[in-house]
Amino acid sequence: MDFWAESFKLSGGNMRSMVAAYLTAESAGPLTMPLPIYAIQREYQKLGRLTPTSEFGPYAVPLV
Repeated sequence: MDFWAESFKLSGGNMRSMVAAYLTAESAGPLTMPLPIYAIQREYQKLGRLTPTSEFGPYAVPLV
């Protein structure tokens, strides 16, 4: 969680959307770091923001 707080600037509404996305994903299996990172990347896309690998560090996942 510290990685998220220090790395990403998102509003409360964006965070709520992101949380909903990975909680839904969690129901299909264990919650691992790639799931919320993927959700953050999707939120960035919706906001028209870039998702550079450098910002996501070792947790970057390819978007489909």
